[in-house]
Amino acid sequence: MLAGKAEGQVRVAPAETPDGKTNSEGQLRPLVFTSQVTADFDGASFDRIEISPGNIQEGGTLVSGTASLSLDRHISASADLSAVSLDLDELAGARARNLLREGGVLSLAGGLLALIPEDVSLSAAMRVTSLTIGGERLDNAAVVVDADRNAIRLKELSTSLPGRSRVLYEGVFFPGTAG
Repeated sequence: MLAGKAEGQVRVAPAETPDGKTNSEGQLRPLVFTSQVTADFDGASFDRIEISPGNIQEGGTLVSGTASLSLDRHISASADLSAVSLDLDELAGARARNLLREGGVLSLAGGLLALIPEDVSLSAAMRVTSLTIGGERLDNAAVVVDADRNAIRLKELSTSLPGRSRVLYEGVFFPGTAG
């Protein structure tokens, strides 16, 4: 350990309920986050991130990558993640899928914006070689976003299509009034 700096490994795992369960039926599936971390008073960097199922019998690493956190007057966090194969239908339980169907993606986005504190900005990139969502398989999917309390800036939402073509969407989501 160096002066003013900490290095080590972090592991975040689901907590068990008194009856020994780690997730409620229909909720998001429990995941385990591990990473090498280096931190000082100005921030932290997370290298060799691995996100895997809470139950080791369900497979190995789902997502890997790096992330950083800057702690200044303005807090910023960034992540660069990737996965070879990711099945969001399997990870999201029935309750999570119903929430998306009932409230829609825009309602979910508005709720996420409301959770971001003032003076915090987020930046993330996620690339997946084979993504399953809504029962459909998408190849070479990518999403790149920047967000703060005022807006989600979708810099890239893309995937490959048959015939060697690719679809790309860019846009900005601003929160509206409820109702």
